[in-house]
Amino acid sequence: GCASLGSRVSAADGARALAAALDAGVTWIDLAPVYGGGQAEEIAAGVIRGRRDRVQIASKAGLALAGGTGGGLRRHLMPLARKAIGLLGAGAAAKLRGAAPRANARLPLTPALLATSLEASLRRLGTDHLDLFALHGVTAGEVGREEILRALEDLRAAGKVRAFAVAGDQTAAAAALAHPYGV
Repeated sequence: GCASLGSRVSAADGARALAAALDAGVTWIDLAPVYGGGQAEEIAAGVIRGRRDRVQIASKAGLALAGGTGGGLRRHLMPLARKAIGLLGAGAAAKLRGAAPRANARLPLTPALLATSLEASLRRLGTDHLDLFALHGVTAGEVGREEILRALEDLRAAGKVRAFAVAGDQTAAAAALAHPYGV
């Protein structure tokens, strides 16, 4: 998982760790546009360049960062905030992190959102397809909507997605079992 790539773990340290993981035989990279304060896909792109045939990439659609992908001002302030919080000690830092508001917001799931999110991820990653495209933080009701299933099938038929899935709570995951997710 690359949720901290570019946020809790600096871009340089994260790229080194990801490269070391791939060199050690890891073949699966789990990403999302919101991971790493909006930077994880771009960081991963530099690491997978020249190795795309040896790695499977998952990314998602359905959540957005406060300030948009890239995190807006948050992206620039987080490295400074991390340094300041680090000076407080582990206990205080954990309390602050636990009290911090979550920056991810659910987006209304539409066929247009799926297509634009996928295209943006492919562009950031420098690839022509994802091995897995997941609906991120969706509700059980969204999982089986005909227009969503049709949009996912269209993306797969276009060769941009090999499989799709649900990255959500247990109710959404259970609802996905009744539909062709990942088949």
